Amino acid sequence: MINSSKLYILCGLPFAGKSYLAQKLATYTNSQLIAFDVLWLELEKDPRFPTPVKGAEGWILTRQIAKERIKVHLKNHQTVVYDDINVGYDHREELKVLAERSGATAVVIYVKTPEVVRMARMKQNLIEKKRHHVESENLHTATAQFEEPNQAENVIIYDNSMNVDEWLESNFQTGSTGH
Repeated sequence: MINSSKLYILCGLPFAGKSYLAQKLATYTNSQLIAFDVLWLELEKDPRFPTPVKGAEGWILTRQIAKERIKVHLKNHQTVVYDDINVGYDHREELKVLAERSGATAVVIYVKTPEVVRMARMKQNLIEKKRHHVESENLHTATAQFEEPNQAENVIIYDNSMNVDEWLESNFQTGSTGH
């Protein structure tokens, strides 16, 4: 049996709207959602870790857990939406290889949002606290290291000026895992 599952790899800077889009995409395509931020918070609450999961070490651990969960779903022929910054080309390529080894197809989705909008969202989050706070060190590191996807990555772009429902309809087959 051919594995028709997909791995949708979201990428974009903090506060670009990746989580919102990931939730919409997962629902629209009936996919499993794996979100880096959710995993990070799970690790912070996990009693097996005596100190808070922070910095590069926490990032590596969280990403490893995400990849293991993605692999399980793909091997079970389930499509996955992976919500993360996926800061570099090499990070996205690593996920593409994981998908290929599982017999799935990888699709990169770049959530492209102007800095002014991202910063306004970040400031609003400081007040509303709807998601965890991004430490300024992590924010600056992500921004400095971010490599915008290129055409060779066969990327689909979403920007915040687009109507999300129309974007979903124009890029994905209704209610399926197709692209």
